[in-house]
Amino acid sequence: MTLTAAVLSAIGGGAGASVRAYVLAEAELAGVQRLDRAIAAVNVIGSTLAGMLLAAGLSPALLALLLTGVLGGFTTLSSWISALTTQRPPEERTRALLWAASDLLAGLAGAAAGYWVVSALG
Repeated sequence: MTLTAAVLSAIGGGAGASVRAYVLAEAELAGVQRLDRAIAAVNVIGSTLAGMLLAAGLSPALLALLLTGVLGGFTTLSSWISALTTQRPPEERTRALLWAASDLLAGLAGAAAGYWVVSALG
């Protein structure tokens, strides 16, 4: 990775994380009881956009800014796992694992769909 790509990734990451923080704060203010579902939605949206960016044929610098940076900061595995495990009582661990698997599959499907749509249009 070049220094330029690293700087662009850092700038984009800060922007993406800020957008995620805003979205999750708004979800909490709106009364969303289960932030793990809101975080999963953010991750699926981010995965779909990532697929679209990959198919768009962008320059390495733009990919560093938008994909690695913005979407890397927007999506989050650590917050999702934390919310998924702490917002469920211990007796619901099996259900939490099933949610985790379905969320991962939804993210993969979103990335594939985003890639397909942009490829079909381009």
